[in-house]
Amino acid sequence: MKRIALAVVLVVSLATPAWAGYEEGVAAYGRGDFPAALREFEDLALQGDAAAQFYLGIMYDRGGGVAQDDGEAVKWHRLAAAQGSAKALNNIGLLYQNGFDVPRDLAKAYAWYSLAADSFGPGRQREQAARKRDGVAKEISPQQLGRARRLARAWSPGTAAIAAASTPTRAFVALVQDKLQRSGHDPGPVDGLMGFATRAAIRAFQAARQIPITGEISEELLRELDTASLERTARPPTPEPSVPAAPTGALVVRVQEKLARSGHDPGPADGIVGPKTRAAIRAFQAAKNIPVTGEVSAELLRELEITPAD
Repeated sequence: MKRIALAVVLVVSLATPAWAGYEEGVAAYGRGDFPAALREFEDLALQGDAAAQFYLGIMYDRGGGVAQDDGEAVKWHRLAAAQGSAKALNNIGLLYQNGFDVPRDLAKAYAWYSLAADSFGPGRQREQAARKRDGVAKEISPQQLGRARRLARAWSPGTAAIAAASTPTRAFVALVQDKLQRSGHDPGPVDGLMGFATRAAIRAFQAARQIPITGEISEELLRELDTASLERTARPPTPEPSVPAAPTGALVVRVQEKLARSGHDPGPADGIVGPKTRAAIRAFQAAKNIPVTGEVSAELLRELEITPAD
């Protein structure tokens, strides 16, 4: 990510955050005392200070006082952006526009630049972010532009991960459990403990999003949870089909047939919601990122494109 280092530095400001020690870190960085700067920024960044997180991202990007690490640089910029740091929002847009360490996605670049332009105060930085946003808009289709604007409207500070410790705190695990629950993957009680149910929910979510299945909290897991949240928020509402309290055998047969066509084996299409059919429903629900219940639900019918009255 060294190709964007100069662009990153251009948007650094010396605005003082609430945490003591930031000014000492800035001063140390300015005089080239990178170990001292790292100590100051790292302590504050782990406590959640967005300005320190942003500066730490720059240090990893440039290799100042630490081994150059693109992954760490992106992580700290994301964490700062999650708290509404305009400079970090701008840099995430730059990453997506150029495909630096993330898949190139101009719709997401537009969304991040738009958020940055809205977050900067009046002046040169806001104008630069707006020009980048408008430049990207000229390169994408009307459909992509619509998606980009929905993503920008749906985003709010805190929708991304707000912790960076290698061993997650109970509060942070509870946050992940809540996100898993909202995505339709049951982690058990939201208690901040990495128990069997939580690890199973993580594995199911990872399988559904087609990312490495580890059962652990990772940067990739957090990124996908946030993306899934944005997708759900940005998805236009659709009328829910009504489901009889006890689905008829004919309706269950149609569900079984559709499940089989989708690659989820429900067993024989006999109109009975047995163990194999429930397992197929759960697998399909997980793959579609809807609540995993094992039951014939309105969301299941919508995803299978079944209307009960037909």
